[in-house]
Amino acid sequence: MKKVNFCICAMLLVGASVVAQSNVANVTQNNAVQGVFNVANTSNITQTGKSNIGSIDVNGNGSSAYLVQTGNTNAATVAQVGNGLSVYQTQVGLQNTASATQNTGASSSSSTQLQSGNNNLVASLQTSGTGNASSQMQVGNSNSASTTQTGGSYGTATQSQSGNFNTATSVQKGGSGNYLSQTQTGDANIASTLQQGVGSNTGVSTQMGSLNKSTLEQNGFGNYAQLAQKGFGNLSTVIQAQ
Repeated sequence: MKKVNFCICAMLLVGASVVAQSNVANVTQNNAVQGVFNVANTSNITQTGKSNIGSIDVNGNGSSAYLVQTGNTNAATVAQVGNGLSVYQTQVGLQNTASATQNTGASSSSSTQLQSGNNNLVASLQTSGTGNASSQMQVGNSNSASTTQTGGSYGTATQSQSGNFNTATSVQKGGSGNYLSQTQTGDANIASTLQQGVGSNTGVSTQMGSLNKSTLEQNGFGNYAQLAQKGFGNLSTVIQAQ
């Protein structure tokens, strides 16, 4: 009887370990042009649970990528090459990471990333294009958001965080006419902005709460910087150099 019970318990443990395994989803699409029907590629991944990995790799103009994850310690990655690209990432839970990369002439492309929860990380990189747009929103505490746009003009980067102990970093390099906006609501948050290029760039930082820190640095000519803080114990720094 003891041997039978031992075997049954062992089988249950093995079954439980199999159920607890993480899921991995990879999507790859390649199409240099939109095809004879002028239809671009679309990728969708939806995952629920913990420690899941979702990856989308798309090469082609006008492509769209959608990645949704619900749970904790999940990872979402999207890489796109082309023009007129769009990516949408949504994560709900704790200790999740989301990254989006759009490059090689990624003009008029957009990246939208949303996270709800604590200790999350989101990053967006857009290179070698004009008129790109990046939007990041985080709700929770101890989150980190990073946006980088390089080698282009007339780009738009928007970051919004609600909660405490959050960090937002934005970098725009190259070109002119770029616009960057950071908004943080809560206490002990940090906002950092760097704009480098020919000039005529606009940087706006708004913080509502106490013990916050905001730094805005611009290099070039004809730039505009605006920092607004409401609360106590806050620190604001503006650096402009030609």
